Amino acid sequence: MELSKNISEVIQLSKSKIAKDSAIVLTGNFLGASIGFIATILITKTLGPAQFGLFSVALAVMDIASQFSDFGIGTGLVRFTCLYLNKDNQKANLMLKVSLKLKLIIATLVFLIGFFTSESLAVHVFGKPELIFPLKLAFIGAFGASLVGYISATLQARQSFTKFTFVNLINPIGKFALIGLLFLTYKLNLLSALTTVIILPFIAFLIGSLIIPKDFLRAKGDENEAFHELFHFSKWILVSTFCVMIFQRLDVLMLTYFKTAEVVGYYSAAYTFAFVFPLITGTITTILLPKVSEISENGHLREYTKKSLKFTTPIIFPLIFLLFISRPVILFIYGYEYLPSA
Repeated sequence: MELSKNISEVIQLSKSKIAKDSAIVLTGNFLGASIGFIATILITKTLGPAQFGLFSVALAVMDIASQFSDFGIGTGLVRFTCLYLNKDNQKANLMLKVSLKLKLIIATLVFLIGFFTSESLAVHVFGKPELIFPLKLAFIGAFGASLVGYISATLQARQSFTKFTFVNLINPIGKFALIGLLFLTYKLNLLSALTTVIILPFIAFLIGSLIIPKDFLRAKGDENEAFHELFHFSKWILVSTFCVMIFQRLDVLMLTYFKTAEVVGYYSAAYTFAFVFPLITGTITTILLPKVSEISENGHLREYTKKSLKFTTPIIFPLIFLLFISRPVILFIYGYEYLPSA
């Protein structure tokens, strides 16, 4: 009876709005990751392990800087906008307005500090002077990624997952088109690849800014109160997010310090192949965060968590299969030059 009941609940969940939203976001994420992966293959094979290693370090620094620029504001924006959207629309819009101001201030500070300390990081921390210019480009890209992150958080908070998916597809589709063009014209190199990756977030931000509602810009209210509410929540998200981001990218940073750029290239090629794991967990987080943010009672939260686990746990098991096919696939995709990546 219990098994039959559980199966029935899973079937009901599969027909729910959560499942439909998950399907939209997961399809978009998988499509974007697959297209972006093809572009990354072109970059990997063209640059070679050493140059691809420098490219990967720049991307790792860009990821960390963009997360720090976010300062936990994106999650706080989703949390409070969802909480107030149906109760107090004016306060929800005020949160969106204050969040944008904070984003711009923090992202600008991170960009300026990072840009002007790039030489010291490259020479004195990583011991690789050839990283100076790539790191400067990385901090420019982090500023753009922070801006498009605000657009994504706004659409996530409004649970506009179709538009959310569209905005998130701009980057990988643009990457595929531009990298493909550079590859076909024999102009793909470290500089052109990094420039492409850095320009695309700004393009996504410009397009995204055209499709989000603008009424929040006229919101009136006590901005100081909204700031304190947002800051006291977001500071803990920042600590959590930054620790996780450092943990996730510490491998590349440590390899860059202790080993050659070529070794970093081998490792990064293998890491890129494992994109499906964060793809699925990211989709689940994107869908569930706005739903959970609307819940204010612990009992309802526990019940929702139990139902979510029944829906999400079975997704994990098929991924084990990838462990057994990774070596032949890596050799097939990257070639024998990247044999150590297996």
